[in-house]
Amino acid sequence: MDIVNCCSQTIGEKILDSLLKPMSRQIGYLVHYEENVEKLKAELDKLVDERSEVQQKVKGALDNAEEIKENVWKWLTIVHGMKDEVDEFLAGKDTEYRRCFKVWFPDFYSRHRLGREAKKKTRVITGLITDGKFETVARPKPLPDNGIACVVGYEHFESRERVFEKIIEALRDDEIHVIGIYGMGGVGKTTMAEVVREQVKKDKHFDEVTWAVVSQNLDVRKIQGDIARGLNLNLDKAEDEVGRAGHLCNRLKDGRKKLIILDDVWEKLNLKQIIGIPSMDSVKGCKILLTSRSNDVCDKNNCRDPFLLGVFSEEEAWDLFKKEVGNLVDNAQIQPVANEVCEQCGRLPLAIRVVGAALKNKNKPAWDDALEQLRNSTPEDIVGIDPKAFSSLEWSYNRLEHEDAKSCFLLCSLFPEDAEILIDDLARYAMVMGLLKHADTLEKANNRVRSLVETLKYSCLLLGGRSGFRSYEEEAVRMHDIIRDVAIKIASRNEYAFLVKTGGRRLQETGSFECKRAISLTSNEIEELPDLSIIMELKKLEILRLGGRDIKVLPLDIRNLTLLRSLDLRNCYDFRGIAPDVITSLIRLEELYISDKRNKWVEAMNSDDRENASIPELNKLTDLTALGIHIPNTTSSLLDHLFDKLNRYKISIGMPFSGYGEYWNSLSSSRALKLVDVPIRGGVKILMERSQVLYLHDLKGVKRFFSEEDREGGFSDLKHLGIQNCGDIENLWGYKQLPVAMGSFCKLSKLEVESMRGLKYLFSPSIARGLMQLKELYIRSCVRMETIIENEGEEDEEEVIFHRLKRLVLDKLPRLGSFDLERKRKLMTSEGNSTCTATQPLFNYKIAFPVLEYLIIRGLKIIKEIWDSQLLEENSFSQLRILQVQECHNFVNIVPSHMLPRLRNLVEIDVNSCDSVISIGLDAEEGFVASMPILPQLKQLRLYNLPKLMHTGLNQVSYKNFCYPNLMKMYISSCQSLRNVFSLSVAINIVHLEELQVSNCEKMQEIIATRSGSKETQDKIVFPRLKLMRLESLQNLKSFWSSESQEEERVEVVDLERVEVVDLAPFELQSLFNEKGVWLPLWTLPHIDDYCTIEFPFALIQCSSLSWDGVKQKPLVVL
Repeated sequence: MDIVNCCSQTIGEKILDSLLKPMSRQIGYLVHYEENVEKLKAELDKLVDERSEVQQKVKGALDNAEEIKENVWKWLTIVHGMKDEVDEFLAGKDTEYRRCFKVWFPDFYSRHRLGREAKKKTRVITGLITDGKFETVARPKPLPDNGIACVVGYEHFESRERVFEKIIEALRDDEIHVIGIYGMGGVGKTTMAEVVREQVKKDKHFDEVTWAVVSQNLDVRKIQGDIARGLNLNLDKAEDEVGRAGHLCNRLKDGRKKLIILDDVWEKLNLKQIIGIPSMDSVKGCKILLTSRSNDVCDKNNCRDPFLLGVFSEEEAWDLFKKEVGNLVDNAQIQPVANEVCEQCGRLPLAIRVVGAALKNKNKPAWDDALEQLRNSTPEDIVGIDPKAFSSLEWSYNRLEHEDAKSCFLLCSLFPEDAEILIDDLARYAMVMGLLKHADTLEKANNRVRSLVETLKYSCLLLGGRSGFRSYEEEAVRMHDIIRDVAIKIASRNEYAFLVKTGGRRLQETGSFECKRAISLTSNEIEELPDLSIIMELKKLEILRLGGRDIKVLPLDIRNLTLLRSLDLRNCYDFRGIAPDVITSLIRLEELYISDKRNKWVEAMNSDDRENASIPELNKLTDLTALGIHIPNTTSSLLDHLFDKLNRYKISIGMPFSGYGEYWNSLSSSRALKLVDVPIRGGVKILMERSQVLYLHDLKGVKRFFSEEDREGGFSDLKHLGIQNCGDIENLWGYKQLPVAMGSFCKLSKLEVESMRGLKYLFSPSIARGLMQLKELYIRSCVRMETIIENEGEEDEEEVIFHRLKRLVLDKLPRLGSFDLERKRKLMTSEGNSTCTATQPLFNYKIAFPVLEYLIIRGLKIIKEIWDSQLLEENSFSQLRILQVQECHNFVNIVPSHMLPRLRNLVEIDVNSCDSVISIGLDAEEGFVASMPILPQLKQLRLYNLPKLMHTGLNQVSYKNFCYPNLMKMYISSCQSLRNVFSLSVAINIVHLEELQVSNCEKMQEIIATRSGSKETQDKIVFPRLKLMRLESLQNLKSFWSSESQEEERVEVVDLERVEVVDLAPFELQSLFNEKGVWLPLWTLPHIDDYCTIEFPFALIQCSSLSWDGVKQKPLVVL
């Protein structure tokens, strides 16, 4: 009985305790309400202080050109959202304060709720304060001192920079047409070529740069396609190689300078077969840069003095190894072993990275074991690969902990060299080949492979997809050609032995497919597809891809493929449909992809006839988790249940429209959705909130799009948002600040807004600050938009910084008064036109763009200037490279003097159709004196249709330092007030000019001017690199240079290839080419070889004082 009593007492105490504790906690919220609120305020103050400290560290890191860590950006985003949330809570609780503390009738419910909420928020803030104790906020991102473009994997070591400089020098040498880089595999040839490509693009030394991978298995059609793609040339896939080469030949001879980079060349190339040109000597301005493992291959391809890219020096190898492994190598016990391990890598960059990644954070026994295995390995003999490199890479492979990872790695080697391997494809093949454990569905396989890919990338055995490839580089991977060679060798000798051969043109009709579980007919160039009934007998088939094939009807026998998991019919544009009740027979189908073009199958699905399947049949596919399809608007609501199950999708709903077409077709994102005139409800709304890419078009009756009613965590994966022609939307966001604490919009990197006639502004300051990942912003044709950032009636003096925005386009915004929140309100006339009480600049000191590279402004009718004269944030616009201004008729000065020191990275200025523009740089009255050259990186200047333009920065003699010293191309047209192009002092220093084209300038009297009484030194003017000069419709042109000196001065152009003089009267030619020879003494022009017939037969007589020696007896071009 005592035992029973004791047990009863114990049980009773536990029950009572379990009841009292929750009650005590709830009463505490009520009693300690005020204390909880005060503690919340105190913790918030600590969090704000912590945020300020982190922001200072971030600013210092950005100023130091370092890369901010992702977790730091995420923490700042969450803190920003939490502060706004708490501020709103504290402001709201004041409205309930009196009610909560009424003496006679206190509101206990409000006290309890507010006390509980304060306690909850305090806990979250305390956690954020702890999380904000970052040891470091950034990682080093070394910038080159000599302008070398930043390329992943490139190290700015002396051995590399020396070769880089020689390559750039050779590319600028007009006598060299083919440049070669050679060295053993893994030494960094491709990386060097990538660095060169980025640098020449930045310098604009070539008009176009294109890239093709050649590889050991030469595929002429693929090479032609890659070259054409880089030149924006469409080649007919059905045309033979000869025809395609002819098109390439014509494109290469269009007069523009081009660089063709051919990577991984193994033999002498037949250029006539590939690009229709037997020798690069015959195409001026066009060069080839090739990489190869063999100097002999470079010689066979007519490379003059190819450049050897060798292994690192011992010091460079150790520096890279230490960078990969970290400070662990400074440990006294590990350092001697680390030195030997580094030596075993043969000073080869690729091997150092792979081995270093494998040993990062490992203990001493792991280092000892690694050294022992590397010493005792038996390297394979592979052409062009150092044996030590093979041993290092194989050792890294053996270090992989999971067999799944090894299988995935070897599987990647079966894809063609340099292939962009879609992770979705990799998962399908891995599963049906039985390479994954515990992955019995495609969805599980996809998740598993994505995890393995991250492991392999961390181990440096795989590369990420190229930036921009099919929208997002994380959707694809690549394999270095050396690592692929090693992987193939490993796969060929163990239990994973398999081989794939692509390129066949006939599909066998034997029984060899009977046991196949997967067949892909997308990569092979099969000329004729046999009867599909052969495939329909493959009872074990799990994956069937027929993309791009001429298939009109799917046979009824497909019902036999009851094990089919994936059916891919994308790009089958003649496909007419599937019979009723056929698709429902594929009960294990997990993936279904059909061309999203508007084809007959899609049109027929919703018809009343029963010749075709209907969309509701998809609901019967209970295992379906991935879908790519176009759905008519009227049927989308029938699939709500299916939409809720989808994990991957590319779905367009509603009437097709052309917007985003090319980009949409290339997408491989896991979740992409396009809606046209579709009600936002049910399953459609669920898909929206889970999308990575979202396009919205012509949504009617929607006043605000995103709202506080959205699900928690909605839009947390959204990266690209495009909204077009949704005229009823007045407020895009629908809340005062982003719900960033729930992760919403934390990944948004690209935002496009077009034809939104209801929007007057785009962001509140809080919303703008919350979009921490935004890299691209496009706002077009929003006729009522008055400002981009609006205070919404609240005071907000804090600066708005777009930390990552690189590209900004403001196009056709006729009412835009400014970008930011200090915009003055407009007064409306009776006709509805906007007038300003006080004009504002587009950007002022409260908005900052520290990394902006592209700024395009078009069709702004109100604004008169781009930048405020007040001091901008220190780094704002400092990285700007491209500036384009068009149809802004109130602009007067494009680049005022206070911005010149800031825009030192500006490469291109393009100003077009701005009626009031007087100056591009300085007004003549400013008297600006620069301490260094003005716009030193400017390479290209385009000035079109500027009727009031008088000052370009090049035609002013007041400068004490010369302008635009690296200018290469200058185009001036329809600038009716411009009297000359260069002042004498500027002309003397424009030594890099390659093209000069001037046309339709009514008041133009001379190209180089000397003002009367000027004290400018009248030295000889030399344009050493000028290759093309075109003068057209200059009705008042008197001379090229009106020298006042009595001595004979000359303008020398030593390398001119083409001169075009268009629409000049004969009597003007005589004064243009005067007897003193002050223009172009043609004996200095040995390279001219492009002429046409003189229209005026007496022009030669009038130009008889010119000497024609050395120019093959050909006259100057006059058209």
